[in-house]
This record gives sequence, structure tokens and C-alpha cells, in this order.
Amino acid sequence: DRRAGPSAVLRGLVRFATDPAGDDKPARVLPRLALALKALYDDDVLDEDAILAWAADADAAAESDATSPRTPSNGHVAHSANSGDALRRARAAADPFVKWLREADEEDDDDDEQ
Repeated sequence: DRRAGPSAVLRGLVRFATDPAGDDKPARVLPRLALALKALYDDDVLDEDAILAWAADADAAAESDATSPRTPSNGHVAHSANSGDALRRARAAADPFVKWLREADEEDDDDDEQ
């Protein structure tokens, strides 16, 4: 089975949404990132756990970048989708959907307790 795992799908989506490739693609695509995530969630391509884990990782990476610059361990220059700025922009664009997922998860937890 050669299907990509959730983290690869998310990395690819962030790369697509943030890589300028010489045009205005990020200006057109990035604002729609939350909608793309929702579509992938609705179609069972990405599950809640994968999206929330990505959001937590992106938040941690942004925090880490803010306190200390990172150099890739392999010595290669990181792609723009892996840069702190691109990741922060992608995470901010995804925030409405991430918030919705978290709220839905909290409501499910409340329902389970009753």
C-alpha cells in the first residue's frame, strides 16, 4: 500500500499552500486552508487526531523558533513550508477549523461524562 500517511498529507498541503513558486498562490490558497482541511476530514483522509497533533506540533515549532533558531540536522536548507514563518501562517490559516475540532471534541467528552 503506497498511500501517504496523515503527516505526509499535512506536510504536502502546507507546502502547497505556502510555497510561492513565483506567483501569488499563497495569497489565493492559504486563506482556504481551513476549508481544505475540513474537506479532507469529511472525506476521512485526515482524522481529528492527526489534525490536532499537527496543530500542536506547529504551535510547538513556532514557539521553539521564536526562542531559538533551528538548523536542520541533515544540513540541508529547509523548504519554505517547514520554515517558522510558513508554518505559523499555515497554522493561523487553519485555526478556525482546529478550534472547531477542539470544541467538538470537548462536547463529545462532556456527553460521555453524562
